[in-house]
Order: sequence, then C-alpha cells, then structure tokens
Amino acid sequence: MGANASMPSAVTVVLAAGLARRMGQAKPTLPWNGITLLDHVVHTASRADTPVVTVVDHRVRPTTAFWVENPDPSQGVASSIQTGVRWVREHWGAVPVQVLLADQPFVTADDIRRIWDAFEARPDSVHAVRPFYDGIPGHPVVFDARFDAVIFSLAGDRGLGAVWSSRPEVMGVPVAVGKSRPHPATDIDTPADYQQALAWLAQQSE
Repeated sequence: MGANASMPSAVTVVLAAGLARRMGQAKPTLPWNGITLLDHVVHTASRADTPVVTVVDHRVRPTTAFWVENPDPSQGVASSIQTGVRWVREHWGAVPVQVLLADQPFVTADDIRRIWDAFEARPDSVHAVRPFYDGIPGHPVVFDARFDAVIFSLAGDRGLGAVWSSRPEVMGVPVAVGKSRPHPATDIDTPADYQQALAWLAQQSE
C-alpha cells in the first residue's frame, strides 16, 4: 500500500502475522466487542495520532490504509518486526517506530501515551523504551532509527525480549497496573486465553 506524502512524527506498527498454532485460527480475525481483535488494537493505536501500519499474513486483510504482508511468518515474530520496520523506512524514512501486538487487547491509549512520553524524554544514550507493567515486559516498544541494527539482527520467535536486558541503549519504564483492569501484557494465545479475555471484557463493560 502507498503512504501519504506528509512526514509523521512517528509510526505505529501492529504485528498481526503468525501461525497461531495453539489458537487453531488467525487470532487477528477473532471477534472482539463488535469488531475484530486486530481492529480493536488498531483503533486504540490510532488514538496516538500516528499512522498505523499492520503486518499481516495471507489469512488477514486489515481495514487500515497501510499494511504489508509478511511472506514467511513461520520465521517468527522477528521477521514481522523487520517486515514492518523495512516498510516504514521505505515510505517514511528514519521516523521513530512503536510496535504493538494484535493479540494484546488490554493495552490502552493511556499506556501508549505514557511510553511515548518516556521515549520523548529519554536520555541521548537511549534509543529504545518499553513498559514494564508491574515488572512484566509489555508493549508498546518504541525505538528510533539508530536501533534498527538491533532490529535487523533479531531472529526467530523471541522478538525484542531477546535483547532487552543485554543492551545499554534500551530503557524500561515501570508502570503500575494494580487489580482494577486486565493486565496489559496479557497475550491471547489459546482458546482458553480468548475465553478468559472475553470474560474480562464483559466485566469491564458492566
């Protein structure tokens, strides 16, 4: 898909490609509060006033203006991150990128703004930030173009977690969650996870 001509201050990449073997079907297409799981995450991300690029596989066709297909999602989440970042660099150059996951629906717009604010206030030596929700790493992960070499060194299915504790240019942002809402780092990986998430969603709506 083509990009618009204006240069954004940042771009959000939503990772929605994956084999989902434990779920047994494409997770981004699961129903969620009247829309799909992917559309919910994209809607949340769009409230941060950045363009949203979705990285999908052949089973998913998003409603976003900007998307790119990962030709080989079997290579793991690293390949999806790299596919998204490569697309952003080709269309918008060296803008900061923030990454969200399509199977983490409990990340809020406030969470995204908090991490973006931390990224903008980061020391000069820091090139990537991510939240630690009550000590558990989560998303969004935000990084500048000077972190691209790390992005393109990733392999397999561990993603950025593989490098987070071993590099001096990254920074964790502590975020207190408490018990008032579902944990933002909750992944939906299995049918049981999905049913539990739907139950939490219903409780939030009461």
